[in-house]
Amino acid sequence: PSILVVAPRGTANAAYGRGTPSALSVTVWVTGRVPIDERETKPSWIAGQAGDFGDVAVVDTSSRYALVSLQGPASRDILQELTSVQLADLPRGWFAHGEVAGVRATISASGDTGEDGFEILAPPQQAPKLWTAILGAGADAGVLPVGTAAHATLRLEAGFRTYGAEIDETTTLLEA
Repeated sequence: PSILVVAPRGTANAAYGRGTPSALSVTVWVTGRVPIDERETKPSWIAGQAGDFGDVAVVDTSSRYALVSLQGPASRDILQELTSVQLADLPRGWFAHGEVAGVRATISASGDTGEDGFEILAPPQQAPKLWTAILGAGADAGVLPVGTAAHATLRLEAGFRTYGAEIDETTTLLEA
């Protein structure tokens, strides 16, 4: 399920998050990307809203994670070579914890380019190992590194809008 944080005026304040409540608690993981210029304001805004719900803690752990994304029709087969997590059982928008290429990671079934895809969150010092393993496993399928501009082009072609680019907190939910 997706999480949309709504600002007081009924506009989108944090455009997209993914997660599920833990089986043993009411913890909700929000892994949506926050634009760099809002890194200071978004967590405090969310914390301010969460205060109305009682015993809630909001912790910005973004510095503990690097994100490596693998997108495209062969992404599941390529990533499956590197993990024991059953990717076919992971619905789009959900995540699972496991290892990728021997690195402890959170794997999210994202597909935010309009294709099938995955985002892997791991400790920053392990990102080069993930990067190298994914490029190696995907070499026969033609996997190549691309930048955010290529990612944005595919996302826009699929009709996906993102917070901080096409939508912001002045965008209504219907417009989003």
